[in-house]
Amino acid sequence: MSLFLPITLQAQTNYEDVVYLKNGSIIHGIIIEQVPNQSVKIQTRDGNVFFYKIDEIEKMTKEEHLLQKNEKPAHSEENIDIKKSKFTNITEINFGFFKTNNIDNNSNTLSYLTYFYGIQTVKGYLFNPYFSSGIGVGLDHYSDSMGTANFVPLFIDFRLNLPKEHFTPFLSGDFGYSLNLNPSRSGYFQSANFPFKEEKGGLLINPAIGVKFFITHKVALNFSIGYKVQQWEQIYFFYTNPLYSYDMSHSYNKINYQYFNFKIGCTF
Repeated sequence: MSLFLPITLQAQTNYEDVVYLKNGSIIHGIIIEQVPNQSVKIQTRDGNVFFYKIDEIEKMTKEEHLLQKNEKPAHSEENIDIKKSKFTNITEINFGFFKTNNIDNNSNTLSYLTYFYGIQTVKGYLFNPYFSSGIGVGLDHYSDSMGTANFVPLFIDFRLNLPKEHFTPFLSGDFGYSLNLNPSRSGYFQSANFPFKEEKGGLLINPAIGVKFFITHKVALNFSIGYKVQQWEQIYFFYTNPLYSYDMSHSYNKINYQYFNFKIGCTF
């Protein structure tokens, strides 16, 4: 005796038939004919019909549809399997270059070509498919004509996602403070007049625009370009009279590093 299941009834539900074969294949669709203990016919979503003997089948189940009536590709945000909320992690490689505007103690402006590279990670929460926020930490290496420095940025990350069919454009903003891992350098100018200097980190601002491509339902590759502003404070100590080492003064510089920066990473 054959058992026929109406296609129209199945299409109105949120479930589909799934046939697991002993060879490892998995067939999704609608069982249109079943002979108990003998055979099964299943019709897939694209209209193909497959026939299997019962000894070829490991098990048969009903499972929730991966794609609904107005179906979207697997990477669409409307797909039921793509992460729409809960915790998320964003890890990115970060690099950039631009000119430094250096305002010295006499209000003179000096410019230097600078570059930086680093890595950062954000532990965040995806409130819905469109908005996420999190706390980030990283490690950056800066270099210019004045030397090098290593910073640890601590920041808050905000992201606005604009889900599309094949990819997700997004806007992001990082706001925080960077700590300098090299607060002082002795003999920086190798002169008795300048025994050492102190350096501090400062304000960090990094808006960006980018896009992410889903390589699985829950993992995406990120690419973005932004404009990063990193403040760097420097205090130079020097001898007022080189003959008396205890007679010291200092000058204060504030540098605003400004970069076009690029990020490559993943979200999972």
